[in-house]
Amino acid sequence: MRYQWIFGLVALIPIAACKTEPSRAFNHYPISAHDAYDKLVAADLSDFKLNRQCGILIHFSIDPTPETSVTWHVTSEGREQFSFSANLTPISATETQIDISVSKDVNGKEDYDGTPAPGDYQSQRFRRPAVDQPVRPAIRELINATLEDRKFDSEHVWNAEPEPGIPKPNESSDGVCYMQREALQHESAHFSINDPVELGPKPSQ
Repeated sequence: MRYQWIFGLVALIPIAACKTEPSRAFNHYPISAHDAYDKLVAADLSDFKLNRQCGILIHFSIDPTPETSVTWHVTSEGREQFSFSANLTPISATETQIDISVSKDVNGKEDYDGTPAPGDYQSQRFRRPAVDQPVRPAIRELINATLEDRKFDSEHVWNAEPEPGIPKPNESSDGVCYMQREALQHESAHFSINDPVELGPKPSQ
């Protein structure tokens, strides 16, 4: 009887050792809505900009709603190109759900989502794109890096899985963005949103 009891105890040890905590949902963060809001309002977007900017010069302005949302407007030459928001929903005193929303085009399609327009095979087309597509994974990495007090990591963007309910982008990224970014990064020149298509980049000041 004693040996049976010992055997039963030993048999339970591997089961207890294998027990793990449930994984956190991709948009749930172990932080209060108040603290998450404070961090996002103070977020450093310099690495996000360096990683995603194409050939035009872009600037960010912030539009916060205390402990509810933080919206960033992306402009070039005074004209808004698109915007994105981090929307906060408290789950508990120490956990917050953060959902992303991105501005939409005239057809109701999310800006810079990396999916082709109907009847097309390439990513959403912009004559002078502001950012590389898809932009949503980069926004999620911006949020993650900000809340985790670390630098923006482009590897996390490339390896990101599409969020539930979000269309999968094209395998190839935005070729127009790459070509125009080359001028900005290697020639110290940039394009203007008002340039004719055939016009080359201008020297950056």
